[in-house]
Amino acid sequence: MKEEQRWKRLRQLDKHLRKGGLHSQTEFAHHYDVDVRTIHNDLRWLEENAGPITPGKKLKQYINKECSSPFELTEEQTIAYLIGYTSIHQYGGSAFEQDAKELHNLLLTKIADPDIRDTLDSMSDAVKLRKGHITGDTERSAMHTLFTAFLNKQKVLVQHTKPGENTVERVLHPYTFVNEAGEWSIIAFCELKEQIQRFKINRLEELKLVDDCFVKDPEFEANDFLNKGFDNYCDGKSHRYRIQFDPQTTPHIAYTTKRNILHNILMEAVK
Repeated sequence: MKEEQRWKRLRQLDKHLRKGGLHSQTEFAHHYDVDVRTIHNDLRWLEENAGPITPGKKLKQYINKECSSPFELTEEQTIAYLIGYTSIHQYGGSAFEQDAKELHNLLLTKIADPDIRDTLDSMSDAVKLRKGHITGDTERSAMHTLFTAFLNKQKVLVQHTKPGENTVERVLHPYTFVNEAGEWSIIAFCELKEQIQRFKINRLEELKLVDDCFVKDPEFEANDFLNKGFDNYCDGKSHRYRIQFDPQTTPHIAYTTKRNILHNILMEAVK
């Protein structure tokens, strides 16, 4: 209980220092039923974890009010954290797996705010990396907009273009990001089709956040969805197949992707 009160007090102090400033340490201490020395310690903690505070006994403010908050992660930091988390937990079995997990846990302990730790833990299924660790050259602004929508459970309006087809406007509810052989895609509920679909992010243009939130389907499981996909295979004896793509399908498959998929299907497909 004391720990929860401390974080609540620290958050309020942080807000005061960013806005109008802290005018009276004594009044603030009285409001939270602690002594002034406790507030001095809180201010010292904020100075070490956020930024320098104006000296003296009077008005207390951050010297740089734009300094990063110790109670928030930037979207870029959150994206980096989730990708790192996913890499560790989906690519186990290597000689360095335990070292990677220990480093990850060490990083997590340095995030002081328990609410941030809980949020990151609840988002551990947000990113899926499949068939390799290579990152692609997906437009940074598109990823940023989609992650913002994901973090805020906010709908996003996109222009979606398929090879050989007209551009279609869609409203998406971002569920899970997937990196497969360096190419990013997103699993999202599409309001136009009224179903969950997978979209290549490099085919999404003019992304705009919609001033409306969505509720994620509670029955959605990313792994179940991915295991039903074209690029997933069963274990068993190898058989040789010949696959022919029709003219409408061929433009959707890049040369290198088609080559790799065909190779794996021919080597691993099961009757």
